[in-house]
Amino acid sequence: MRLLRTGDPCPCCGEPIELTDPEALRRLTAAAEQLGLPDRRETAKQENEPLTLGELERMARKGLAVWCVDRDGAGCGVLSMREDWWDNEKKSPYICLPNEERGMNQYSVEFMLELGAEFYRRRPEASA
Repeated sequence: MRLLRTGDPCPCCGEPIELTDPEALRRLTAAAEQLGLPDRRETAKQENEPLTLGELERMARKGLAVWCVDRDGAGCGVLSMREDWWDNEKKSPYICLPNEERGMNQYSVEFMLELGAEFYRRRPEASA
């Protein structure tokens, strides 16, 4: 991964990087490489359409971050694949989102889609 610069999309959330300190940018680049985070400069060129369940499953296997928009607003969370509590043979995508108590909650992506939530690679323009 080439060194991240001010204005590049953040590898964690996709928002433009506001850091200007060269050492901080080197550390962010190193952390992104160590954690295996994607280079979002490529996804920044893609359209920011709602993701399908299939796309979310592929992204969950890689542990990628996405934006979720539901009736509570927009939030950035990390996807993962985990066993469903009702069927240990099946693995499904879940998203870990921050809650109001500064903790994290995990939600079934399939269930959230059924309730009308949408997931995006980057923060949707309307929620910015």
